Amino acid sequence: MQTIQNVRDDVAFILSHYGSHAALLRVKDLPVFYVYDSYHQPIDSWKQLLLPGGKHSVRGTHLDGIYIGLYLSRGNERYASEGGFDGLYTYFASTDFSDGTRLAEWPRLTTWARQHSKLFVPCVGPGYDDSRIRPWNAGSWRYRSMGKYYQEMWAGAVEASPLVIAV
Repeated sequence: MQTIQNVRDDVAFILSHYGSHAALLRVKDLPVFYVYDSYHQPIDSWKQLLLPGGKHSVRGTHLDGIYIGLYLSRGNERYASEGGFDGLYTYFASTDFSDGTRLAEWPRLTTWARQHSKLFVPCVGPGYDDSRIRPWNAGSWRYRSMGKYYQEMWAGAVEASPLVIAV
């Protein structure tokens, strides 16, 4: 099982090996980390890593960055508001796969993020098919519809007016 200390060690490795690479996304000189499945760790563990004064805190150190947690379902906002994440992202480009991928939720999440000085990053894609790695997840498959699906996702993201949209 991944621990917060493992996450801290992974961040240290990434930054020591790739921290100066031009492909590493940085905002105001801070590296950006999208943390997949962040909701699998207890919020109290994230507090130790992402809040100043936490036992393993990266804040104010050479490991500081912009940490974006995965938003899958309602309630995951707590990971940002209490756990110290700088924002939340949706990851899956499959509409209606989860609360986070429902386009109708994105305006609410954008508003929530602004009210809490956090980022909300909706993710869009041209279609979705992860059946080769998740055969059980066939219900999330989304046909590209000659670009129409992608246009609809973009329209939903733009309508929500977030500061950032990920592809």
